[in-house]
Amino acid sequence: MVKIPIRGEYDLDLTMFPSFTSSLFNKVGKGYWVKVYGVFKGLRLKVKNGFVKSNINNIEAINLLSGLWYEPRKYLDELSRSVRYKVEYIINAYEKIRIAINPYDKELIFLATILSQRTNYHANVVKWVKHVASLVEKGLNIKSINLTDLSKSYQLKRANTIIKHCINIVKNDRALNREDIRNIKRALLACRFVGPKVANAYLMFTRKAPYIVPVDIHFTRFLENLDLLKFKRKPNKNFCARYTCDECPHAYECVEALAMKVFKNLSSWIQTVAYVHDKLYCSRNKCNICPLRRLCVKVK
Repeated sequence: MVKIPIRGEYDLDLTMFPSFTSSLFNKVGKGYWVKVYGVFKGLRLKVKNGFVKSNINNIEAINLLSGLWYEPRKYLDELSRSVRYKVEYIINAYEKIRIAINPYDKELIFLATILSQRTNYHANVVKWVKHVASLVEKGLNIKSINLTDLSKSYQLKRANTIIKHCINIVKNDRALNREDIRNIKRALLACRFVGPKVANAYLMFTRKAPYIVPVDIHFTRFLENLDLLKFKRKPNKNFCARYTCDECPHAYECVEALAMKVFKNLSSWIQTVAYVHDKLYCSRNKCNICPLRRLCVKVK
C-alpha cells in the first residue's frame, strides 16, 4: 500500500468527473476508483485521512492518474494582476479539482476524445471506450474493430474513419516539449473529423502540459459569465493546422491563443473547472447556491 499526502483541498470524484482518464476506471463502493483496462489494470485509488492510497508501488503513475501532480495554486504567480484576483477566487472554490491524466493508454484516451463530440460522455463514451478496451485486451488491434457494431451513431462512424487514418500518429506520439506537441497537433489536424478541440483534449489528457486548452461551450460560457477574457472567435481548423498560436494572424482575438497567453499553466485547469461548474450549476440554473456567484455578470 502506497500513501501520497494531499496538499491543499482535493476531491478524487470531482477530479475524475471531467477527465477522459475516468473512461478506463470504475468507481467501486464508497470512494474506490479501480482501473479496469489498460496499463496498470487493477490499480486502486482511494482518499483517506489526507492521503491518496493505492495498491501499486508506482508513485508517478498514482500522481498522474489521480491528478495529484497538478496543484493550481502553484501557478498563480504567473498571472497578471488584472486577472489574478478572479482566478484566485476560483481556486479557493475549486482547488479540490485537479487534472487526472493518462500517458499510458494514449490510443484509448484518443478514442475517448474523438467519441465525445456532441454526446453524453458519462452515458455513452465511457461505455463505448470500455467495450473497445475489452476487445483490445483480448488481442484485437484497435484498427480492426468496427465501432458501428456498437451503435449506428455518427460519432462511431466518424471514429472508424479517424482511427483508420490517424491512430499511427497516436501510437508514435512521444511528444513532451512544446515544439513536438505542436507537431503532433498539426498531424492530428490533418485528419478528417479531427478539429482543434479534439486534438487539444487528447494532448491535454495524455501528458503534463497544463497550458493546453480544448475550447468548448463550457469553457467559453465560463469565460463570458465571469468576464475572465474578451475574445471574438474560436479556433479554426485551417488556421490551427497552418500556424502556431504565436504565429496565427487571429491570435489577438482567438479564445485559445488568448487563454494560453493570459492563463498560462492554469489554462487546462480553468477549462476543467468550467466543465464541472457548468454541469453542476449553470446548466441547472442553480445561481442561488453557486460558489462563484459574486463573480458572475449574469447574476449581477
